[in-house]
Amino acid sequence: MSKDKVGFGDEYSKRAPTRTMNAFVSVETRPCAGGADVIVTPRRGHAIMPEVDADTGEVVMHVRRDAGPRIGDSITVGRRSVIVAERRWSGKGTLQIRDEDTGAWMEVER
Repeated sequence: MSKDKVGFGDEYSKRAPTRTMNAFVSVETRPCAGGADVIVTPRRGHAIMPEVDADTGEVVMHVRRDAGPRIGDSITVGRRSVIVAERRWSGKGTLQIRDEDTGAWMEVER
C-alpha cells in the first residue's frame, strides 16, 4: 500500500491524487480533465448524508454513526407517532424531520 500524499493546493495535487483523513472520513482528490473529482469515504462505522445548498452550491457532508429515519418511516417524537415526510439538518447539526400529517418540523433526539 502506498503512503498517503498530503498536498491540497500545491502543484503536486494538480498532477496526482492526494488523500488526507481523520477519525470520521477519508478525503481524496483525483485530478481529471478540466478539474478534479473529490471522493469522501466514511470511516469507523460512520455514514455520510450529503446536502447541497441550491443557492450557494455548497455541499455539506453530515457524518454520523446513524443516518436516522428514512422518508416514510413511522417514528415517535416526544409522545407522538409521526410519519417522516422530509428530513433536513439544522444549523446546529441536529436532524429535523417534517411530520407528514401536520407539516410541522421537529427535532429528532439522538
